[in-house]
Amino acid sequence: MFQSRLIWGLAFFSGLLCLLSFYVFSRFTVDDAFITWRYGRNLIEFGVWGYNPTDADLTQAYTNPLYAFLSILPAYFGIDTVLFFKGLSIANLILLICVFLRSVENKALGFAALLFLFASPATAIHLFSGLETFAYAVFLGLAFIKLDRREHVEASIFVLFAVLSRPEAWLWTVLLPALVLLTDQQLAVRKVLSSRSKAHSNDPDGLKRLSFTFLPGVFLAVMLAAHKAQFGYFLPNTFYIKSASGADFNMSVFIAIALFGLTPLLIPFFSGRRLLPLVILGYFTLVIYNYASSDLQMNYAWRFEFQVFTPVYIYAAFVAAGKELNFRIISDQAPFSERHIHFNSASTLSLAFAVAVFTDVGLGGRELRELATYYPRALDAHAALGKAIDTLSDTPKAPVFLLGDAGMTAFHSRQSALDNVGLGSALVAQQGVTKTVIDQYAPSMVFLHAVPDGEPWASFGRDTITEWMTENGFKYVCDIYYNPDYSLRYFSATASTEIEAVCASSRAANDIDLGDYFERDITRPPWVYWRE
Repeated sequence: MFQSRLIWGLAFFSGLLCLLSFYVFSRFTVDDAFITWRYGRNLIEFGVWGYNPTDADLTQAYTNPLYAFLSILPAYFGIDTVLFFKGLSIANLILLICVFLRSVENKALGFAALLFLFASPATAIHLFSGLETFAYAVFLGLAFIKLDRREHVEASIFVLFAVLSRPEAWLWTVLLPALVLLTDQQLAVRKVLSSRSKAHSNDPDGLKRLSFTFLPGVFLAVMLAAHKAQFGYFLPNTFYIKSASGADFNMSVFIAIALFGLTPLLIPFFSGRRLLPLVILGYFTLVIYNYASSDLQMNYAWRFEFQVFTPVYIYAAFVAAGKELNFRIISDQAPFSERHIHFNSASTLSLAFAVAVFTDVGLGGRELRELATYYPRALDAHAALGKAIDTLSDTPKAPVFLLGDAGMTAFHSRQSALDNVGLGSALVAQQGVTKTVIDQYAPSMVFLHAVPDGEPWASFGRDTITEWMTENGFKYVCDIYYNPDYSLRYFSATASTEIEAVCASSRAANDIDLGDYFERDITRPPWVYWRE
């Protein structure tokens, strides 16, 4: 009785936190999302499937083909792209709730477990970011549930969507058919491999289930072939950027992600399950090793840890809300209520604890305020800059520009952009930032990351770019303010009054410290920012 009251007390409190979290963080849209969305716009407006609206330096800058293809829809129908993907975020949330609750036996405990997850600010942040983070976690978590329930066709569909969402899921094109062969009683490996067995002819439904498991692999092969044909290489450009970074394996990162991300797997193990939890453990061990060996970019709100924790959590919550179990903890001489522990209630409470620890360790108060004000500030800086560049498109020479923030500004500009970080440029990924690469783009404007009244950041080819600007008569014009500690420093041989106006307006809007900006902006409803 006490456990039940505690669960529902926590669930009620989590529901309130969920509403608050969604109000604060649904205004968040990350710059990187616009990198993917740029492909749909370029295809519809310029007939080019590439990061830039030309055939020069064709680059696969996205890692989520599903969202890249979906970005065609708002571009084609004239819908605001941000609003479209906010709607898609809500649809992903509804998908999780509906499929999860339909799959669990104890819907009350299942709903409580979902509320615990939704109470974490990280969930709202990744749900509404515009990236595929939440969708990937949901697809994979629901695939685990369907595999556990032996619903292999549905599992194959969710794995397919996961494969189209994140490269990490590509491993499941092999793991999925292997698991089905091992767990489907009518498709036991010994029967499939035995030439004497006629199970393959007597069980057409079993073969149908098995054939579905190869669907993600077929789609992956077609996708990689299409990317090779279009861009000249199979893998996303981010793979080559991270490979070139030469990052060493970081044991502390590996331990942190494994400890806080995989702990909920104990629940399926304690319930008596073995094979599927072991496969999930092996899969995420490989994924975490890759993370710990990479130079992780944009790891806001523990993004990469979230991609491990959330699928595992969804599966563990399904088990906790499943068949009722009781564990004996002391001798039979004691009353039943004292000698048994209710597995389901205890597991659900442990999930609440896991979310609390994940949130406390992974998120800080300052970071949360920065993320809540991220997109409002970016609208007055990066988005305003892109729109100003777009107004220059009628000039005799197209306003090509160089900028290391590859998303929002390039999306709104509708012009070619040289990304000196390299995500949006295969040339930079392969050759680095060289004068030859810069000459191929011949930018008329350069924007370098800087601290207002300080030097530009000493990274991403700054010295080479500075030398190239000196040789081409570029001079400092002004700073576009994102916040008091971060700006885009504008250089050009011929200053633009439109860009200078953005410098002035962005400083007026964003040269405000975090506390004051947050207090001023948080009273505005979040849907005000569901726009480009």
